[in-house]
Amino acid sequence: MQVTITKLDAARRQLETAIKLYFDEGDPASVHTLCCAAYNVIQVLNKKQNSPLTLDDMMLKDLSDLMTTRAGRKEAHDYLNETENFLKHGTSDPDATHIFDNDYTEVLLFDAVIRYGRLAGECSSELGMYLGWFVSLHPNILDAVDIPDEFRQRLRVISKVFLKDGRKKFYQDVRPAAAPVKVPEY
Repeated sequence: MQVTITKLDAARRQLETAIKLYFDEGDPASVHTLCCAAYNVIQVLNKKQNSPLTLDDMMLKDLSDLMTTRAGRKEAHDYLNETENFLKHGTSDPDATHIFDNDYTEVLLFDAVIRYGRLAGECSSELGMYLGWFVSLHPNILDAVDIPDEFRQRLRVISKVFLKDGRKKFYQDVRPAAAPVKVPEY
């Protein structure tokens, strides 16, 4: 069977699959690989619109010490590249090992979903659920992210209600009522 797919649709599918695996507590290496693939596509599409994709300093200010200094941002960028390349390529050292930190994946996934929403004009229910979950873990992030006020308020409500039982339960409870979220251009 042949499927016609756009770059933006490919990024959405990869993000949705990564999010489903994430909420199902699936393999973190697969989540990271899918997230990186989608992020790379979104980055190219953003650059074509003269809107470069970067992990924004302000957006990350509430995430512990993650990327809070220039050295920290460079370290995180290097780590993300190293992790992506380790998971993607097998040609360098077949006996190599890599220490994998899922916190970086969660931040990258958050940024990819925000940027995808800006490009597409909406976030699917899967993407919106991840934003709600991430904001539940990092509530101050809403003040640092450039998103419409209506969407910001919806995320605040979600974050207060569903954090306590873990991500798998969150997904099971929220999924039946989830709906796509429009993201206006700005």
